[in-house]
Amino acid sequence: MQLPTLFDLCTPRDDVLQGTIAESDFAADLAQVLRGDAPAEYKDPRLFFANTHPTRGLRDLLRNVCLRLAGSPDQVACIFRLDTQYGGGKTHCLIALTHTVQGMDGVENVAEFIDPSLLPAGNVRIAAFDGAG
Repeated sequence: MQLPTLFDLCTPRDDVLQGTIAESDFAADLAQVLRGDAPAEYKDPRLFFANTHPTRGLRDLLRNVCLRLAGSPDQVACIFRLDTQYGGGKTHCLIALTHTVQGMDGVENVAEFIDPSLLPAGNVRIAAFDGAG
């Protein structure tokens, strides 16, 4: 029995099929998201989460930070180490976290990423440190 190919199991997005996807589409920049001048795929929470897979690690990060912000007795340590190799998704996780603590406006599948009851009720101020340069 022959195993099915990836293309047998799923259909890539149109931009992949048409060859119009650009390498810059994968260059996530947290600073741009925070300033509001990122490409729509990163700036718009609806588009961002539509193109993001809810991995266990991402779901755990979002849950743990939201529990911490709520002062929940179920909270974990206040310092999180995002430990992946280059290209492992650290910036993607931080962008997801940014959109999450801001309420995930317009995201249709919130529950795939976090229990909606854990989303912060009020405004959350975000501070970021860019260690580049």
